[in-house]
Amino acid sequence: MSQTSAPSKQIILHIAIPTPVADTFDYLPPAEIKSKLIPGCRILVPFGRRKVTGVLVNLSDSSQIESAKLRHALEIIDSTPILQSDLLDLAWWANRYYHHPLGEVIHSMLPASLRQGKTAGPPSIKLWQRYHQDNAASMLKRAPKQLAVYNSIASVTNGLNEKQLSNRFQNWRPAIKELEKKGLLRQSEVAIAPDTITHSKKHDPAVELNREQDQIVQNINEQHGSFSTWLIDGVTGSGKTEVYLQIIKQALLRGEQCLVLVPEIGLTPQLLDRFSSQLNARVVAWHSGLTDQQRFQIWYAAGKGDAGVIIGTRSAVFLPLAKPGLIVIDEEHDSSLKQQDGFRYHARDLAIVRAQQLDIPIVLGSATPSLESLNNALQKRYQLQQLHERAGGAQLPKITLLDNHNAKAVDVISQAMLQAIHSHLQKGSQVLLFLNRRGYAPVLYCNQCGWTSECQRCDAHMTLHQSEQVLRCHHCGHTGKQPQKCPGCSSESLQTIGVGTEQLEQYLKSQFPNNSVLRIDRDAVKRKGALEKHLEKARM
Repeated sequence: MSQTSAPSKQIILHIAIPTPVADTFDYLPPAEIKSKLIPGCRILVPFGRRKVTGVLVNLSDSSQIESAKLRHALEIIDSTPILQSDLLDLAWWANRYYHHPLGEVIHSMLPASLRQGKTAGPPSIKLWQRYHQDNAASMLKRAPKQLAVYNSIASVTNGLNEKQLSNRFQNWRPAIKELEKKGLLRQSEVAIAPDTITHSKKHDPAVELNREQDQIVQNINEQHGSFSTWLIDGVTGSGKTEVYLQIIKQALLRGEQCLVLVPEIGLTPQLLDRFSSQLNARVVAWHSGLTDQQRFQIWYAAGKGDAGVIIGTRSAVFLPLAKPGLIVIDEEHDSSLKQQDGFRYHARDLAIVRAQQLDIPIVLGSATPSLESLNNALQKRYQLQQLHERAGGAQLPKITLLDNHNAKAVDVISQAMLQAIHSHLQKGSQVLLFLNRRGYAPVLYCNQCGWTSECQRCDAHMTLHQSEQVLRCHHCGHTGKQPQKCPGCSSESLQTIGVGTEQLEQYLKSQFPNNSVLRIDRDAVKRKGALEKHLEKARM
């Protein structure tokens, strides 16, 4: 009598797909399984009429959907998870706390190339090299562009990459394609050396800490290796950054990685310079100004432990860390740490949850801590540390309030402020003016019919950007041409209300023609490297 074997257990894949649906989607394994099924790996699946890249988040032996109706996944993309268990746990927590679809949360955690299903291997670039050919010149007699490209590549021992070719030639790709067909060139993928993401600077001597700073460093270092939340409440200039540097140094000596979150991209170059000049480690920056390739390089380096210190804006909270040891959040009160559209989250709160999951300390710093952080400190959830004095014996600045009640409406800035600026410039000093409005003027107004430049897509006003001759809504991003006549009554009596940074720049140049005026805002530093150049000019 033959013995029947027990049926094998069914495997159900629970996959997170970036759609505005709260649940995960159930699939059967691919027909051919070439890699292990491990949560955190990407899997290519059929989704409607499309093929999409999802992330495996769980395995089970049952589904609420009948097996006959389940579709098979197409391919397991990764042999090892690209999302480690701590980041998967963080994604689940954010999904529950913010009530946002898990697939979109995970989608936000990954660099663009990984969302598209591309390899998660070491960063590489395409390189073209000469393929041995003695009669290349005769073959390319009638193709001068191809000959020029070939000679340029042949003149370099290791060949040229895409960026180098773009710097030398316009529209070089057709020539490369033909040269490859003729067997004159060969293409290869070359791994990018880790040094391409390193920011190494000269090493500055460490600053000697005062009594308060030294005590805080000792307190935090005593609790390394376990979760604790520290709130450093220090007046402006009290040396909070020096405290960060000292506790980071200790973490690096233990072979640990440190993640430093900052609210604005504008703070990144300054912190990067300061940290890399005092830390014996690879310091990298993560922010919205990076290209997709640069973001993947840093993501990969952080996940492999090659980046010792990562300084980044809010989305850096999702970077993988091979050897996590410390998280620091500078200016923890700043609203820029909140993501305001799509997947809405607070990077500070997610960082605290992540530190708890990783069982590492987290340090929050601010001169004006948020009320919720102060309350948590009073409730003993956070350990409050205070810096009462400015570092190095520096004095607090003198603050003078100017009453502009009687100022003329046409004045961009008051006469008293103009005189103060003039006085400081005469002494050879620099003057820094802060204005929280971009553009030329926040409102365009018709004094005949009362028309104002309201946005047609939301309730905000359109800001005038005179240099571009456009109206732009800073709330929703809608743009339109600057009208020459009033859209309401066709009058030419259009006037501006309020002052923006563009108008202030023009005014200061007219008032102080012998002094350089530098404007730093989102419009003035659009191009790559522009912010760093502006900051360097300001230091000169």
